[in-house]
Amino acid sequence: MIPCQNSGPLMEAVRSQRRGHADAPAHEGEFSVSTLSLEGRHLTLGVTARRPAGYVHPAPLPDPDRAAAEEQSHALLRRAGHRTGPVHVEFVNTSGGPVPVRAGTGHGGARIPFLIELSRGVVLSRDGNGSPWHDEPTRLPPPYRCAEIGFFRVPAGRLWSVAGLDSISVLPYVHAVRFPFGTGAVVPPAAEDGATADTGHGYVVVTGGSQRETARRVGHVRTLLRTDVRPGRGPGVRDAGRPST
Repeated sequence: MIPCQNSGPLMEAVRSQRRGHADAPAHEGEFSVSTLSLEGRHLTLGVTARRPAGYVHPAPLPDPDRAAAEEQSHALLRRAGHRTGPVHVEFVNTSGGPVPVRAGTGHGGARIPFLIELSRGVVLSRDGNGSPWHDEPTRLPPPYRCAEIGFFRVPAGRLWSVAGLDSISVLPYVHAVRFPFGTGAVVPPAAEDGATADTGHGYVVVTGGSQRETARRVGHVRTLLRTDVRPGRGPGVRDAGRPST
C-alpha cells in the first residue's frame, strides 16, 4: 500500500470548497485535522490547534465546529479522489464556522503526530500502513490528556552559553526537548511568522490535564531555558550553527 504523495488534487479541492466561503468573516483561530485513509475509507486521527508559538492537541473547539471540520475534511478527501495514506487539512475558524485553507499529504509537521499519540495513547503509522487500522476504520480512543509543543525563541547572534536543559528534561510532564545550538553557534533570526519545530530555536513537548495546564507548563519551561546570546564573535567561534569541539 503506497500513500498518495501528490497534494495538487487536495489543494484544488480546498479551493473548490473555499468558493462557498468567499465572504467569510475574519478568522478567530487556526487548527488542523489529521486524517488517515485506506482504500477510500477515511479516519479522523484528531484536531490540533495552533498556539501563538506552538500547537496543542486536542484543539479547544466547540463540538459543532469540530464535527464540521471533520465533515469538511472527509468531503475534501472524496472530492480530491484521495484513497490511501495520511493527510492534514488546515483550517481557520470564523464566526461562520471552519474554513479550509490548505491541505497536504503526510501527517504534517511540528510534531503533531507525537501530540496525538501522547494525548490518545496510540501509535500512528508514519507511512499510512498498519496501525491504527484493523479490518474496518474506527474512531481512535478519545483524548485522556492534552499535549502541547512550545517553540523556543531566543535573540539572534552568537551563543555564549546555554543552561537549564538538564532541569527541563527531568520534569515528569516533559516528553521531548530540543535546543539545536551549543556554545559558539550562530543563532539565526526566528521565522517572521513564528518559530516552527523545523525552522525555529528548538521546542519542548509537554502533557497536562487541560490546555490551560499545558500552556502553564510550557511557560514554566521557557523560564528555565537560560541563554546568553550576543552580537558579534563569541567563544569557540564556528561559522556553522554547531558548537565547537
